[in-house]
Amino acid sequence: MTRISATLLACSLLAAIAHPAALRPLHARDKPPVEDEARQRALFSKVDSSIVCLNNLSQDIYRSRARYFSWVSDTGPTGREKHNYGIYDIDNLGRPFDCLELLEMTNSIAPHFPDIEAEAAAYVSAARKLRPLVCEASAYYDQHRYRDDALEKGKALHPRLVAAFDEFVAADQRLRLVIDPVNDARARQDLVTIERREGHTLHYHTTVLFIHAKELVDTMKGPPDIGSFNAAMTEYTSSLDAINERVTRDGSAADNSYLLANAGWFLDCARKFARRVHHDKPYTAKERQQLRLPVSDLDRPRACSPADMAARYGALIRIKNNYTSSPKLEWRPYSP
Repeated sequence: MTRISATLLACSLLAAIAHPAALRPLHARDKPPVEDEARQRALFSKVDSSIVCLNNLSQDIYRSRARYFSWVSDTGPTGREKHNYGIYDIDNLGRPFDCLELLEMTNSIAPHFPDIEAEAAAYVSAARKLRPLVCEASAYYDQHRYRDDALEKGKALHPRLVAAFDEFVAADQRLRLVIDPVNDARARQDLVTIERREGHTLHYHTTVLFIHAKELVDTMKGPPDIGSFNAAMTEYTSSLDAINERVTRDGSAADNSYLLANAGWFLDCARKFARRVHHDKPYTAKERQQLRLPVSDLDRPRACSPADMAARYGALIRIKNNYTSSPKLEWRPYSP
């Protein structure tokens, strides 16, 4: 898999997906992915184990990859680079690889769902192949060994790193594709249950907001379609307005300020990107340089890109995951 430039990825943000004027209810065609309750619980358990890895390990791997390619070109290091930032050792970012054992254990338990389990196994394999290479490269650059061998080892490591990263990216994306429909169906099931039990409470409106945020992020999957993107953005804006009205009526705006701030930043980023696409405004050289850096500090001023949208969506979902036992998929990494 070839790496795509941030500019090209930005231009392919939008997808030709029709969005209804309002969030549709769960109809017969939206039946749960598995009708038997016990099998459904088992399916959700396997999906949740995958999400734990995708929310944590994948994010750390993409951050490490972005760090490396922030100073190395596609062809590899030359020794003439202005800066040498090395590569993040993923193990130093915590214990993200622990989720692989949980994923393997969950997938070994019956009942089995071959499509999900096959992609999960490929994900585990790709992550474990990548781990020692990144560790080796990190030590090589952090300890400045490249100064002793004129980057000879760095040049030899580069194609192996690229191949391992590409294999992981492909496995990561395939796993997301198979669990995404299950997660979407579960979100709509949850919405129906919340509405039946509670009515249009703040909990209900917040669930609607997350569904619309997901639909907005989903418009990043295909070729540009500003109409579809704007339709999705309108849906999201309406759901955010409903939450603002509710917390104002309840007097709970202060208690929900963190959610509201992140939801507003997500919308602001979407609007900035929509204006850029509408006016066909290319990124400046400075903005292109910013987009090659990891999306780690979302408060830092930078051009809004698919990676920024995905990261802000992730920040929203992390808020939700703090209050639920069923994790939701945080983000889709759009790599520079």
